[in-house]
Amino acid sequence: MTDYKTLSALASCMILSFSTVHAAETVWDERFEGRVLNSNLVEFVKGVDAFVVQQDSKLLLDTNMIVGSAQAAVSTRTDQTGEFNGVREEQLYDYHAHPVEVHFDIASIKGASGSGRNVFYCSIGEDADGNYMPQKDVLDNGIGISLEQWGDASTWRLSCGVFRNGKAEVAVVAVLSGLPSALTYTMTKGRIFIELEGATVDLVGSAGSAYPGASEVTVAVEDLSDVVSEYTLAFGAYNLGEVASATVVSLNRFSVKVGK
Repeated sequence: MTDYKTLSALASCMILSFSTVHAAETVWDERFEGRVLNSNLVEFVKGVDAFVVQQDSKLLLDTNMIVGSAQAAVSTRTDQTGEFNGVREEQLYDYHAHPVEVHFDIASIKGASGSGRNVFYCSIGEDADGNYMPQKDVLDNGIGISLEQWGDASTWRLSCGVFRNGKAEVAVVAVLSGLPSALTYTMTKGRIFIELEGATVDLVGSAGSAYPGASEVTVAVEDLSDVVSEYTLAFGAYNLGEVASATVVSLNRFSVKVGK
């Protein structure tokens, strides 16, 4: 059982990280107005029917098929204007050099997992094929968090992957009380801080540090600064294995802050 001192230290560490980034510069605050996707979000789809579309003030990421590895995603290496791609002489999403906070307001995530999993992921890293899905034999180098539906429709969990030269370490962070209405990932050198809205932690996984009922989780991650040379931020919908019905992620808002 986690003792009071561990929880207190954990809370202090999280508060410090969040306050540092909250005072930093906002480089994205996208509410998906209009029908044209921001050109600084690069689309990536895998599967003949998968698509990305912006409509009704939402971003829709739709695998639109049940086959495994179908994907609908976007990525970026710049800010919302396309003019800013670095902090000092560092790449914008180099979380080793400065904290990167990524926030999602989730309208809905639809699908039925069947024997697979419906996944909404976020990653920072590099991949020669431009596929930043944080799974083994996909992302070359980097880190990623996946929100996964598995089993029945009310069961959601977070997993974290660390990828070095094609080798992967993926572990469960936490099983959640339900689908969050919002997620904030703060990625830093050696640690990821996760804030939940609309859901809490039910069970703590092997990769997570939290307690049941918490709305905050931390994950220790390996330093990859020696292998990652290009930092791309990506997020998307993914079928992990064959699913019973397609993964469809609908977002109300996407924002990013970077530390200075």
